[in-house]
This record gives sequence, structure tokens and C-alpha cells, in this order.
Amino acid sequence: MTTLSKDPSKCFYVTICPDISYAKYGSYGINWKLSLIPVIRNWKSVCYGNGMFVAVAQSSNIAAYITEEDLAAGKPWSQSGYLINSNSQIWFSVCYGNGMFVAVASGSIATYITEEDLAAGNSWTQSSLPDSRSCRHDAASQTARHLM
Repeated sequence: MTTLSKDPSKCFYVTICPDISYAKYGSYGINWKLSLIPVIRNWKSVCYGNGMFVAVAQSSNIAAYITEEDLAAGKPWSQSGYLINSNSQIWFSVCYGNGMFVAVASGSIATYITEEDLAAGNSWTQSSLPDSRSCRHDAASQTARHLM
């Protein structure tokens, strides 16, 4: 579960669930509603950054995103450009910092995208972690604030 909003009247809490095509959100964690995500996936992580929520899924090459304005209006999430050109990655976590979203997967795979590229539908840029041993990765940023 993740939350953060510039506008206190829109203090959204968002949670994603595996193997369904919607997220749940509530203002101040009450009055929960459903928000459609474009595809059914095993959604693993969601984060907030500068007015946008982003989610990544296990064994997938896509991410989903929604602005807090669209969430408040009851609009559905959008599918982002490809994380990488593979459906076999196990994505564990996504976070936001300094205008970029970063997602990490099993092994030594990481990807990143700027806010502008995400909104434009561009694909994520692949990078590598320094160690290829498979372990459970979590992404964090010193500018991000998360609630679990």
C-alpha cells in the first residue's frame, strides 16, 4: 500500500492485488473504491511520485500508471511502455525519486523512466544491478515516502 498527495483533501491510499484487473483506493484509507487496471497480472508493487501512482507486475513486461487527478475522477489506469522486452522477469518493487521511477526485478535487472517519458507512453530504460545473484530486491529512494 502506498500513499502521498500534495492536496490534503486527496490523501489517497492505493493497494494493488495479484491476479485481478483493478486497484483499490480510498481517501484517508476509508470509503474504498475500485479503479480498473488495463490487464490482469500478478501486481507486486505500487508507488507514488509527483502526482502519479505506478505499479509493476511479476512475470510481465508492463507497468501501469494513473495520475491522482484521474484516480479522483474514477478513471482507469493506463498501461506504460515496456519495462524490458521480456515477459519472464519477476518484478519486485518500484519507487520514485528525482523525477524518475525505478523498478527492480530478479537477478540483476533494473529499469527506469522519467515522469515525462511515462506520460508519453515511452518504454523504460534497462540498467543492471552490480550482482547477478537472484535475491528479493526492494527499491527505495531517499525522497520517497511509503506506508505499508
